[in-house]
Amino acid sequence: QYVKRIKPRKKSDLIGVILPNLSKPFYKTLLEALEYEARTHRRSIVVFNSRQKLAMERAAFTECRKMKVDGVFLVPHCLTREYLSEVRKYNFRTVLLTRTSSMLPSVAVDHIEGGRQVAEHLISSGHVNVGYVGPTKSSEEKLIGFRQGLQQAGLQLHVDLAFDTEGEGDLRRFVADTAKRKRATAIFCVNDVLAQEVVAILRSDGMSVPKDMEVVGFDNSIVASLLDISSVSQPMKEIAHVGF
Repeated sequence: QYVKRIKPRKKSDLIGVILPNLSKPFYKTLLEALEYEARTHRRSIVVFNSRQKLAMERAAFTECRKMKVDGVFLVPHCLTREYLSEVRKYNFRTVLLTRTSSMLPSVAVDHIEGGRQVAEHLISSGHVNVGYVGPTKSSEEKLIGFRQGLQQAGLQLHVDLAFDTEGEGDLRRFVADTAKRKRATAIFCVNDVLAQEVVAILRSDGMSVPKDMEVVGFDNSIVASLLDISSVSQPMKEIAHVGF
């Protein structure tokens, strides 16, 4: 009987990293953590910027295949079953970072719990009417947790106090209207970059943070430190370490 022997694929000691936006402080910090872990494992990384476009993400995977990487760390553009099934077909392991799916190994903080903690923080600070800036789709985990935290205290996020960053609304108008009418005394932003935009709008209108409006971010990046605002921390070193 004829038996075909297949040689194991030779290790390249290269790890692909596909990130959606290299200009954001959050992803810069994550990249630094991944670089550190790669060095401790005597490996090198090759970085791709998908620019939040699925076509560029796919092109990055094509390059990773040509370079015969040992594996890929991916912050995915989407989590559809069709797309992740496509990713699983590559002959290297792909690990999702900051987002989770049962279809692929994933490392991320609990965003629902993070959103819940923001609600608890704002409630404990005496806020009753709060605003929200971020995606408002039903699958947004930070928003799910935020609403849960409010509901546990008998409060709710009013529809007109939630700004959908994936829509076509005017953030400046929303923040100015919310602040000047005092419809809310605090705003939760799903990341520190959005929090920075909100703080800039408030300050341009002569308002102070947190005296006139408390702003809370997510990621606890250097941006949050510079703004001196509260922000939910994401343990980048731990995420990178577990991923490897």
